[in-house]
Amino acid sequence: MDQLSGSQKRGDQGAARVWSAAVRWLDIPGPGTTGIVLAALAVLVVALAAAPDAPAADARAAWLRAPVVPDLGGRTKQQFLRDVERGRRLKVRSRVFAKVGDSNTEATPVLYGLACEKARLAGRHFLSDVIDRYSRIRVANEDPMAGCRPWNSFSRRSAAVQSGSFSNWSLRTVSELPNSGYYAAPEQCDPDETPLTCELRIMRPRYVFVMTGSNDIRLDYFSGTQPGSQIGARLGPMIKMIRERGSTPVLSTIPPIPRGPIGWDGAVKTNEGIWHLARRRHVPLVNLWRALTGPRMVNFGIDVGDLHLSVFRETGETPILSPRPTTYRDSVDFRPEALRYGANRRNLIWLKTLRKLDRVVRRG
Repeated sequence: MDQLSGSQKRGDQGAARVWSAAVRWLDIPGPGTTGIVLAALAVLVVALAAAPDAPAADARAAWLRAPVVPDLGGRTKQQFLRDVERGRRLKVRSRVFAKVGDSNTEATPVLYGLACEKARLAGRHFLSDVIDRYSRIRVANEDPMAGCRPWNSFSRRSAAVQSGSFSNWSLRTVSELPNSGYYAAPEQCDPDETPLTCELRIMRPRYVFVMTGSNDIRLDYFSGTQPGSQIGARLGPMIKMIRERGSTPVLSTIPPIPRGPIGWDGAVKTNEGIWHLARRRHVPLVNLWRALTGPRMVNFGIDVGDLHLSVFRETGETPILSPRPTTYRDSVDFRPEALRYGANRRNLIWLKTLRKLDRVVRRG
């Protein structure tokens, strides 16, 4: 895939690198393990792509009914306001947000265009103020995406975002991470930092949006772990770390994986775990899944590769690290036809969520 090749050091270095990394991250002992892992994961990948139709999620699951844009009330609102007040005392930047996640947050159609193109708001003029507010503060951007300036919260390529990464990648000490390929250590970070603490130091953001877990599913199945059952252990420390540094966490459900029951069911179970964690820790939750499984969405908002958020007018796989000439512009088109694609819809949801959070802060 051309968008993951060439000078993009943090891009795809081949499937074999993923499999060998899986062995290390699973920490499985014994001789001959690599071959076993390769074979098992190869079977799993085939299964992920085998079935043409996605099974229906359990309609009784409470998380499915959670609103797309967070509904801040009760203890979640109280905790949210406490987090924001702590941030004020620690002097975080109120017009800055940060991102944590995998390829569905790093990909070029996700948010970047809001910094370098004029969004087609389709009558939603109230969102212009949100874009302006979070575009004013210029930020460092040591590893930027090509062709998108100025650099602000929308266009910064986060040190805590890495394509292909598992959910706990951003919690590992930089000195433990490799220098290239999947899971590479961000160059702007100190050896004793984690990618997450590094990003929090650089950005000092009010909000931190976290969407991760899709890449855990295949490893959970392989290791006999119920997908979603380890969300608390994986994302709980992330929430704690974000709050300790004065920022306010915002969680998101992950997108569907349309092909095959393993990927689909794994995403369902992962999202249930994310929802439970959000409730236990009183964290605002963006229910992206609900938005992408709504009527009129094209392939649940996922590209032809059945993993990444799709973008309006893109007929092939989503360009992850190398944008097409119109990727940024197409991704911030919010007319009805464009909102049938995942990245466009997510970008709109993000703006609406920022607006909602800021309104709660103002009203107290």
